[in-house]
Amino acid sequence: MTPLLVLGLGMPATAAVGTDLAYSSITKLAGTWQHWRQGTVDMRVVRALAIGSIPATLVAAATLFFLHSVSTNAVDALLERFIGVMLVIAASLMLHKLWRSTRGTTELPAEHLANRSTAKLVAIGAFGGFLVGLTSIGSGSLPLPCW
Repeated sequence: MTPLLVLGLGMPATAAVGTDLAYSSITKLAGTWQHWRQGTVDMRVVRALAIGSIPATLVAAATLFFLHSVSTNAVDALLERFIGVMLVIAASLMLHKLWRSTRGTTELPAEHLANRSTAKLVAIGAFGGFLVGLTSIGSGSLPLPCW
């Protein structure tokens, strides 16, 4: 959504990130509720990811606040470049995953996730939380190869 808001509507990058985060929070609540009802939420993983992502998201928000108070135009220009880099990385990772699947590498079973260490989940949460807090890009596409 953020790239569409920036490129399609010409929104400043900081406004696009904030708008996307607010919109996705609302829409993800509906998905969360449905998965909760179906029993497909692993609370151990949620807790570990939250331990990393919540502080990292706050650090990203504080970083944006500080930078925005220094120079709004410079922050928007820097954020646009960073969003572009994040999109290229996300696309590359998706292509890599597609390439692996064509080579016969199968997806890992759901039980594989449950065997991940809490420390690794916290680190992935921090990585994803910071990126999402800064750009609203990455929560699903960037940490995926870490599994």
